[in-house]
Amino acid sequence: MEILRTENIELSFGGLMALGGISIEVEEKEILAVVGPNGAGKSTLFNCINGIYRTDRGEICFCDENITRMPTHRIAAMGVGRIFQKVELFPNACVLENVMVGMHTKLNMGPLVKAFLHGNFRKLYQLIYHAENEAYQILEYLGITKFHNSLVAELPYGIKKLVEIGRALVARPKLILLDEPAVGMNAQEKRQIAKLILDIREDMGITIFLVEHDLNLVLSVADRMYAMDAGLLIASGEPASVLKEPNVVEAFLGGDLNVVH
Repeated sequence: MEILRTENIELSFGGLMALGGISIEVEEKEILAVVGPNGAGKSTLFNCINGIYRTDRGEICFCDENITRMPTHRIAAMGVGRIFQKVELFPNACVLENVMVGMHTKLNMGPLVKAFLHGNFRKLYQLIYHAENEAYQILEYLGITKFHNSLVAELPYGIKKLVEIGRALVARPKLILLDEPAVGMNAQEKRQIAKLILDIREDMGITIFLVEHDLNLVLSVADRMYAMDAGLLIASGEPASVLKEPNVVEAFLGGDLNVVH
């Protein structure tokens, strides 16, 4: 069953084409990867899907609803999570607080504001406790509860990345856009991330759309793959087959296609 579809989406910046008619389909509960050299348009595609950029032409549908012109917060509330290539956390807040931020799409701010204005602190505490409990459950799932009260600024990079994943998971999304989750990680951390991606799909039934330069990681987790170059789709299909396509090899300039078999 299809969960996400883009139809001929186009986007240009100052006359420079960033996306040239991109049509993709993401099936429910699959792990789909998009690969390509730097500047291929992969992150730009993600930015269009979750509403950061507005496409010039084309249509984006999520769960059979047109989200092409929908604001980012509404797309998130519908169930689209996003993890950026660069860690985007609040460094001077603790881990639990950072993960709780992800609950904003699920919490109805009306009751919170009403409880505060009317001095109903019992209700206010109940709502906050619910958010804390949900966040703590995610920390348990990720195996990082011992860091719950640690400031993010004091944590190693690998743990920060898990905190960011936790912030996306706490909203219980239907789809997560993962933008290079393994960037800056060592080999052991990459294996852990690969296992976590598979576990998230298996345990939570979340569909994962993945951008990643580490082709070995992609081969270990992805069901299907799209390849992009210069804002265009150049191949799609089973990952191992896509990476053998001559135009894909050429796009990666040969030397970048170091895949361990």
